[in-house]
Amino acid sequence: MPSSRTGRAPAESIELKANDFQEGGLKITSYARPRKVFTADLNLILYKIGRVKKEKIKEAEDAVCRIMKE
Repeated sequence: MPSSRTGRAPAESIELKANDFQEGGLKITSYARPRKVFTADLNLILYKIGRVKKEKIKEAEDAVCRIMKE
């Protein structure tokens, strides 16, 4: 799920703040966008910046499932 760091939250986005990470994190508040799911080749990932808490992952999974049922 891509992340956006725009000033306002895109529709159906999931806000990712510093306290949503169990380790590491983002420098600014960003948004996961469940309507923009894609597959990325592992070679595109340069490094790991953190680990999102399980609760936030569940929120994102629920949003994707809700969208898929539409």
